[in-house]
Amino acid sequence: MFVNPVLTAACLGGHSDTVVELLEHNANVALPNTSGLYPLLCAATAGEWQVVDALLSVRQATSQLKYVDKNGRTALIVAAAAGHLTIIELLLSKGYCFFSFFKFYLH
Repeated sequence: MFVNPVLTAACLGGHSDTVVELLEHNANVALPNTSGLYPLLCAATAGEWQVVDALLSVRQATSQLKYVDKNGRTALIVAAAAGHLTIIELLLSKGYCFFSFFKFYLH
């Protein structure tokens, strides 16, 4: 059975207003769906830069940068693979370590 938390569903759908509202009510950014995708990974996959920006504005922003999917890909790797340049710029501007991107490819 596939379960998609409300925040994750809003991220996948690009509903930035809903994401902001959920975050204002302390939605858990560390809660993945049953496929193991976290909200930031969902937004990066969908190419929703407004949602990524909202997610990176919360207190737990830096902890989200280390979340990976079941294949070990971070939001930066997912965004780069899909060519989402605005999201790549956002992640880097929020302190994402560029060398973590290469760590994935060196293993």
